[in-house]
Amino acid sequence: MKKLAVFLLLFGAIACGAKTEIPKKVMKTFKSKYKRAVNAEWISGQGVFEVSFRHETFEKVANFQEDGTWIETITYLSSDQIMTCITDYVDEYHYGGQIIEAEFVENPDKEIYSIIVEGEIESYDEDPYDEDNRRENHEESIQLMFDADCSFLEGE
Repeated sequence: MKKLAVFLLLFGAIACGAKTEIPKKVMKTFKSKYKRAVNAEWISGQGVFEVSFRHETFEKVANFQEDGTWIETITYLSSDQIMTCITDYVDEYHYGGQIIEAEFVENPDKEIYSIIVEGEIESYDEDPYDEDNRRENHEESIQLMFDADCSFLEGE
């Protein structure tokens, strides 16, 4: 019964729009990293604080630990914000596929582009001119990863 009462209390607080209490260290790190951020909306859970916001011309989501340590930022890219080298790669190796989602993911260890390509895709394992590497056309969605220098890392 006590668990039910706690659940109802928490559910009621969320439903009534209770604001997430952001630790000062988290807020300080966020404000120093994203000085021109606007429309920040916070949520938290299990010691992680996530903020969705607009920074310059980009929509972003950043995560911070309770002690203010930055974990990761995801920047959502529109089609005109995707690097040409990535669109060229998709055009060359995944004929017929369209980029439906693009993100730039940063964390303390690396920076990568994550691209989702969907459609009737004719793809190649390596060399598009080598018939042995050619795969059949099929409807699918694949994720492609590139490093910050636009080098292809992997695809699923």
